[in-house]
Amino acid sequence: MADFQATVNYQPGVAIEGDFASANPRQTTLAGDSELVAGSSGVIVGRFGWITSGAVDNTGSGAPDTFISRTSNVAMIDTFLSAYSMTVPTGSPVTGHSAGDFWVKNGAASANTVGEKVFAMTADGTCQFGAAGGSVSGGVETSFYAHTVGGAGELVKISTTPTPLA
Repeated sequence: MADFQATVNYQPGVAIEGDFASANPRQTTLAGDSELVAGSSGVIVGRFGWITSGAVDNTGSGAPDTFISRTSNVAMIDTFLSAYSMTVPTGSPVTGHSAGDFWVKNGAASANTVGEKVFAMTADGTCQFGAAGGSVSGGVETSFYAHTVGGAGELVKISTTPTPLA
């Protein structure tokens, strides 16, 4: 089990993808009681999601319908001998957000800059960054902006509020 914990840090990490990045107001995606559930492959927390008939998936076309935060969504370790999971199992309730401040993992091969737009990758809901009105291969522009800088695979704060530098 290569993923088994082997060290303990003195300080906890700053966040985990999908965490709220502030206490500012946030908006959940409007749905009725128990109307949003994880789709047939489950849904991964900290990524964008597309809603089809109440099922939320990390794949889709066009602008994503929601962002899957870590709060209120219960990811389960359901793969035998796995050390962790960010996947909400199929059919489990999902809370999505259409506005707010969140931590995401930079899925690009290079660092982003503050003020860039967030692009949701239609194949898996991960985030990459680019110029407003521009394009990112395989991605669609969202209403979110980058508020901090992060290299490839690092955490970045995103928000639906434009940055002062944008």
